[in-house]
Amino acid sequence: MPGKLDVGLFKSPDSMTLIWTLNGQTVAMNSLSPGMAVIERGGPDLALIDMDGRHIDVELREYKEHWFGIANTKTRRVALIFKDGTSVSADTRPDLWKIDGFRMFAGTQQRTDDLHAEGFKIVGYGKDGRELWQENHEPTR
Repeated sequence: MPGKLDVGLFKSPDSMTLIWTLNGQTVAMNSLSPGMAVIERGGPDLALIDMDGRHIDVELREYKEHWFGIANTKTRRVALIFKDGTSVSADTRPDLWKIDGFRMFAGTQQRTDDLHAEGFKIVGYGKDGRELWQENHEPTR
């Protein structure tokens, strides 16, 4: 993945977790299932479900200048748009393990070590370049 991030899959009898590492150190995780497969979280096009069972389009993680995570299967590019209008984007990739139900993305930005403190919008785009979804994150400071 970009920015020297690595991602691996950890399987246990009742769950699967993506483990994101940088220089061998775990920096974040994405839990893929309350059951055994991502498909159980909503199907190939609705695979991302939060802990309350609600459909979500993206699960973003960050570590210093790195931003990464998983998005629904229709998403081909993810962009972070900062409050001043500047942006960075990353293409999505299919999962390496052929689990189906999500695509992975990773990018870097040099703006801040805490995206949430400054606030941003995250936007997903489809294969045709049209916007599929967006989430606004207001500043936390």
